[in-house]
Amino acid sequence: MKICVLCDDRYHPGNVVTDGLQFLRGAGHVLEFATAASTGTLSKAMADLIILCKGQIEGNECGEGLWMDAELEKWFVEFVRSGGKLLVVHSGVVIEEKNRAFRSLVGGSFSHHPEACPIVYSTVGDFLTGAGIDDMEVHDEHYFIDLAVEKESLEIFLEGRSNHGCQPAGWFRKEGSGLVGVLTPGHFPAVWRQPHFKQLLTLCIDRLGGSR
Repeated sequence: MKICVLCDDRYHPGNVVTDGLQFLRGAGHVLEFATAASTGTLSKAMADLIILCKGQIEGNECGEGLWMDAELEKWFVEFVRSGGKLLVVHSGVVIEEKNRAFRSLVGGSFSHHPEACPIVYSTVGDFLTGAGIDDMEVHDEHYFIDLAVEKESLEIFLEGRSNHGCQPAGWFRKEGSGLVGVLTPGHFPAVWRQPHFKQLLTLCIDRLGGSR
């Protein structure tokens, strides 16, 4: 599968993602990484799947500002509705309030997080039944999510629980002919090195690619 990975923002260096996803090459996937967000970059990539690990946050190594304008927001919505596949990981759920169409496309957006803390991520629902994924306990940022659609319209498969509460941490959402997947863990490099997290990424990519 050809995968375009959009990463790097002020608080989430791109190298954490590029290093963390190298294992996918061993599974035969073709990876193309980009730090600048534009319709030209994404269209040129002609990817089967886009992985978004880039929050709408002022500033990164390139001095980039809040990057999702109306044109790019429309591009993402049309990409998925026409059959495209989108996987949003960690800071990708940091979405500006004005980008309501994209918030609805993803199904929700980042609200806040407490100080990084121990979190236990547990599978729920049917998607990962029989996949052999145990609970994953990591030190991470516990993202709290504001849902932008009815909870019943999401296929939630992962929850994160800490001393601060319990939040959805992974889900799928259909839009038109396409599919969106979300995983909220992933602030620290150690999370990306976790075998359980790699397995979650692999299974999500397989599902988005239609092989699961």
